[in-house]
Amino acid sequence: MLQSFAGFILFGLISIVILIGIFLRAKIPLLQRTMIPASLIGGFAGLVLVSTGWLKFPLPNGEWYVVTAKSFLPFTFHAFNISFISLCLTRSVNKAPSSKIIKGGMWMAMIWTASFSIQALAGGGTVWLYDLVTGSDISVYLGTLITAGFTQGPGQGIAIGTLWQNNYNVQDAISMGLIWGTLGFVAAYLVGIPYAKRFIARGLNSNKRSVVDEEFMTGLLKKETNIPAGRETTHSANVDTLAFHLALVGLAYVLAYIEISITKQFIKHFLFSYPLFFLHGLGFAVLIRMAVEKMGIGHLADPGMQKRITGTSVDFLVASSIMGISMTVVTKYLGIIILVPVVISIVTLVMIEMFRKRLGNLGPERAVSQFGCCCGSTASGLLLLRILDADYSTSVGMELAFFNIAIVVTTLPTVSLLFPVLPGLGIWTVVAALSANALICFGVIHWLGGKIQPEPRPS
Repeated sequence: MLQSFAGFILFGLISIVILIGIFLRAKIPLLQRTMIPASLIGGFAGLVLVSTGWLKFPLPNGEWYVVTAKSFLPFTFHAFNISFISLCLTRSVNKAPSSKIIKGGMWMAMIWTASFSIQALAGGGTVWLYDLVTGSDISVYLGTLITAGFTQGPGQGIAIGTLWQNNYNVQDAISMGLIWGTLGFVAAYLVGIPYAKRFIARGLNSNKRSVVDEEFMTGLLKKETNIPAGRETTHSANVDTLAFHLALVGLAYVLAYIEISITKQFIKHFLFSYPLFFLHGLGFAVLIRMAVEKMGIGHLADPGMQKRITGTSVDFLVASSIMGISMTVVTKYLGIIILVPVVISIVTLVMIEMFRKRLGNLGPERAVSQFGCCCGSTASGLLLLRILDADYSTSVGMELAFFNIAIVVTTLPTVSLLFPVLPGLGIWTVVAALSANALICFGVIHWLGGKIQPEPRPS
């Protein structure tokens, strides 16, 4: 029992740095102008504390627990799994998406799918050129790994990095996957926010009521603002509504764990391994959501409440992932850590902007939200979208919801089949497979761009 305090103290430390981030965002104008989320700000504050080496606390048995970067890796991994499970447990409020929402959502899904290949090629190519110029001997796969961190976040960076490091001896893949995921969030906001503001300055956004107000800048709502965080679906005398929704997450987690524990004894395949736990978790989450609907109790699973759980897990994921960065690894790969994210951000922005011009007047909204998704997460995409569409009055918010469903299918060949075994393939096989995927995506994106009818601009 005494040793159990360590895990909860780490949770408390992550909580503290998030509170620090909230305070700094509310008080420092520069942070308000950049609109960097509190979890990101607090995470870097925590990284400084962890890097000093003096952050430690006494355990009840008299021993001292020294907090290191590695202390946060398990927390980051499980927060990532919870965020995916909770996302897939969230019921859609629209039973039948309109044709426009489907087309717009598919356009964004194909952009995201294409970016997975383009970022991998650009990242690996940049490291190859860096080795050529500097005489270094850094694995090109560390550059290719950046797409797992950028498009899917630190948790996926750790998951794929673990497979590569353990199965294919790609040195420091776990740490680099975490670093790429963290820097992806940084790119999403440092590049995405000016990108969004540019459209506002040119009057290209459709929702002219959109303003970046004080609440948006400080990140804190005023006392008179009344926005519901969810709907009560259970009686408090029986069980708290939040407890019910967390229990659904826990059920999916346990079922996924049992399933992997059994199947991996009989099926020796990377898909049935703990690093890819999130895939199994999201599968059971979908099954549970379907079962709840079949049982006629779907109304008990409130989307608003479930989104709070997803958002919370993402906030803790971001903060813990930054605190889990090894400064030793940062120093070792400092050159590519600076260079590769810059190249990836530019390549992603150019790709999105190139296809955005074929869309109608919702092109800016779709492009900005997708840049956030391709570098950070869906939450990043929603935040950037809110700059252009403050009250989500356009269809793009719902298109993002459909996008989250569509990418499970569109990325299956690359995310689930190709990428976990990528270092085991010949380099030219990898280049050919990723290039073919990108070209197919480009063709579909171009075709969809002509099918999405522009809306009439507001007068």
